[in-house]
Amino acid sequence: MEEEFDASVQPENFGLIKLPIPVPPNLEIALGYPGDERYVAFHEYRVSTPGFFIEDADHKWPGIEAGWSLFCRHPAVARVLEALRLDLKRTVPIMPWDEWIGLSPSQREEYWSKTRYLVLDRQERVLYVSIHPRVKMFLMTESASRAPDFDNEDEIPDEELEARLQSARREEGSILDKEPKLTAELPVEIGRTVLEHLRSWLDEHEPLEKDYTPRPTESCGFRTTNIGVEPGQIEDAFGYHGGKRYISLHWSPKLNKVFVCDGIGRWSLSEDVHTWDQFLNHALVKPHLQGWDESESEWRTVRIDFSGQIDKLPDFPIFSSEQSARDMEADVKTNCLLYDRAHNEIYTGSWASALLFHSLVEDVLEEDLVPGSRPKAAPLLAWLNERQEDPEHVFAVAASYHQHHQEQDALAMLRRCIEREPNSHLYWCRLSQTLGSLSQWEDALEACEKAIEFHASAPRQYASAGYMLKWKAQCLFMLQRYSEAADTHRFVIEIDDFAHKADSYSQLARCYERIGAYREAVDARELQVRDRADSFSEALKARELDNVDADIVDTERFFLGEAWLELGRCHVLAGNIEAAEWAFRRAVEVDAESIRAHAELGALLRRLDRIADAEGQLQNALMLASRKIERTPQLGSAHGDVAFVYRAMGNDGEAEQADRRAADLGWRSGDDQRRVVSLEAPVGESR
Repeated sequence: MEEEFDASVQPENFGLIKLPIPVPPNLEIALGYPGDERYVAFHEYRVSTPGFFIEDADHKWPGIEAGWSLFCRHPAVARVLEALRLDLKRTVPIMPWDEWIGLSPSQREEYWSKTRYLVLDRQERVLYVSIHPRVKMFLMTESASRAPDFDNEDEIPDEELEARLQSARREEGSILDKEPKLTAELPVEIGRTVLEHLRSWLDEHEPLEKDYTPRPTESCGFRTTNIGVEPGQIEDAFGYHGGKRYISLHWSPKLNKVFVCDGIGRWSLSEDVHTWDQFLNHALVKPHLQGWDESESEWRTVRIDFSGQIDKLPDFPIFSSEQSARDMEADVKTNCLLYDRAHNEIYTGSWASALLFHSLVEDVLEEDLVPGSRPKAAPLLAWLNERQEDPEHVFAVAASYHQHHQEQDALAMLRRCIEREPNSHLYWCRLSQTLGSLSQWEDALEACEKAIEFHASAPRQYASAGYMLKWKAQCLFMLQRYSEAADTHRFVIEIDDFAHKADSYSQLARCYERIGAYREAVDARELQVRDRADSFSEALKARELDNVDADIVDTERFFLGEAWLELGRCHVLAGNIEAAEWAFRRAVEVDAESIRAHAELGALLRRLDRIADAEGQLQNALMLASRKIERTPQLGSAHGDVAFVYRAMGNDGEAEQADRRAADLGWRSGDDQRRVVSLEAPVGESR
């Protein structure tokens, strides 16, 4: 029994993929692993607690972010990750646990699918990669296989072993029920020498190509901005005369000056306080310096604070001494700007992020990528003042306003752009979309038509004709001009050169359904199903070749099930009940978790007096919806699904109660979401 079990508890059998990445002998030490298990996982975690973490089967610790970033960014590793198109960083926002647990299962799966774990086999010195649930399952099962006295089959019966394995399998579900706890609140302490040894070993195993350059990364806490300046202006304004690629700037509350830094232990102070204040508050800069207050369930925009506060000195192992840390103002809690002189880009982040970044770039950057000679830059503030009406800069401001849901301000900026360049299809298109976000659909349609008019003659086309025509169709649909919207969608389908057009077929069908052209709607839905079936088939083939994750297959499965569901609803509207039942059954067959497919099929069968079959489908729908509520009680859409099922069962009272609960949680179902089409099925023979 032992040999069979050991053969099955291998990383590859749990969906872990071996990576051709060189593994330094001190990797786990540099990343901060304090345990002694054979397998240990490293990842970035963005639910509730941000940062870099380490875990084995039984424990979880905060890791050494400096070591993690150095490892991921080094050419010996980065080139492999890039070649594999493997992103170990998170691209979704941090959210509180209560908000995350309120997501639907599909939304959580999408969230987890972006969390890549590296798993180190400390014995074989091999790295694997996989997603969160698979790694957790592997670690728990592998640990269970090595339980005490496992070698003695007389002492551990098969039933107890199976119970342990079942417990490990259940871990995949239980991890979603409560917030994970850390074994320790702080990472282990390491010396600077550990990171230097890590870099030296990786240098020896680096590919021959020397084209790698470090970039500010999400792991260091920076985000890009839309601030536009000319090369040399930042340096001249704040007196930087060094030769490094990156410089960070922040306000020093100790000395009331601007702190300018290009690496650990290298810094200067700028006396030009006036320029700093004027720059941060300039009309072409201030709108870009915004962030999100994530303390509430509904995030709100906040101005980034650059004032600075002095706090207790944190534990920074990257400094040689406490005095070194204080010289670098490591106890200052403030935000700063990071300027990439080579790419002329400005980022925002905390000073702690800058310390981490400078410590890593100091190790990796071997050459100065900044041009040695260039024309003298115009003074920063004078240059910005001259461009306050420049459409390119004003448009960047509009983009930041739109990003932070300040739509009225965005409209004002876009109209200023159009005043300067009235024939720009880009500005008219963005104006139309902003008007649409405010439900000003007549004005949005007019602006969209202007964008299309100027598109053909534009010297540079920023948006494709198909993109703008799809938006025009959306405007027409919202104005209930369904025939015109259908004509526009048909034209888009004709000119669209994309292989898959399922979304366009779906939108076309919606238009036909609104005007009662059900035969045409059925034709469009059938094309939608065929397109989704092709995508699903391609995903299955790619999975067999290990070219895509199982998550992609599940997503395509969901979309195919939805397409069958929509086709069935369309057949009901057309009066073809036999075809509707067939399509609903196909939806359930493809996606057994589809609540609405079970409910629609049950409602249809009940109207056909096939009571037993109908009740089975409706009970399945209610069970799935109730399970969704149990998992995510604070998710409004889950209560909306329950209301849909009760409506399909003819229980209007329970449906209204569920709708009220959904509304209390901020969910407002549209007419299409509330409508059980099968209840409209005609009684009698199908045609």
